[in-house]
Amino acid sequence: MCTLSRADAGADVELHAPVVIDAHGSWEPAPRNAGAGRARRRPHRGSDLLAFKSTWRGASLEPGLLPVLAFTGGYGGIVLGDHGLTTLAFCIRRDVLKAVRAQSPGSTAAQAAMAHVEAACARVPDVLHGAEMVGPWLAVGPLQPGIRKAWRGDGAFAIGNAAGEAHPILGEGMSMAIQSAWLLCDRLIAHRRNAGAVRFANANLSAVGHDYSRDWRSAFASRVRLAAACAHLAMRPHAAGILLPVLQHWPVMLTLAARAAGKVRQAAVAPCVPPATQPLHSPGVHG
Repeated sequence: MCTLSRADAGADVELHAPVVIDAHGSWEPAPRNAGAGRARRRPHRGSDLLAFKSTWRGASLEPGLLPVLAFTGGYGGIVLGDHGLTTLAFCIRRDVLKAVRAQSPGSTAAQAAMAHVEAACARVPDVLHGAEMVGPWLAVGPLQPGIRKAWRGDGAFAIGNAAGEAHPILGEGMSMAIQSAWLLCDRLIAHRRNAGAVRFANANLSAVGHDYSRDWRSAFASRVRLAAACAHLAMRPHAAGILLPVLQHWPVMLTLAARAAGKVRQAAVAPCVPPATQPLHSPGVHG
């Protein structure tokens, strides 16, 4: 139940719904638990990942190239987007950020972190040479990768980062949000259809919750774990360097990793059968 209060002398309005879907960010508590969420907020840790993002005009990144940045204490990526704008984003551990800021007195957190990235990834300065930064730095954190509860048993479901968050190294955030919403709505619609004359608000949603939780884990748990493995590997460049010759020798491992991350999906293609009343070839046309 949600109460809407007007600023003027109007009466309050109450909205009722049988289902609540949490779709907030992972670092934001659910609205109904906002006060409790602030009280339970854990203290800062050196391993916390803080994310930074910037947009550039005039960068020299090749179209179709999606480089991953691996550096001590963090990882990131660069992508060429719409309107010729290039996005550079990365995560960095809180303790590493603190150390690099101590080496650059007077610099902002983003500036110090960017200098650390450019020193570790030699191609980044080349890509951004002559480019103009568009807008300010954006930052958020700490990130909280991991698997949470997609169904809590009290009528509340969760989608997107509220249900589980993958390290952004695989770029799965928006995909998981959209796909998890589809999984949940598909279950809710089927449940309402099968309920018939039974009011949806009074129906038992436990079966829906258990099915959705199972489907969520089947679709996303492996992605979350793979992203964690890739992220921790990227934050240790020496270890990542050992893996490169293996990938060069067996490139099929990249395809297997892409399939495990949900990037590759085989879909059944229905045979194309022309209507019986339509000829296969028009008169006078061959081939």
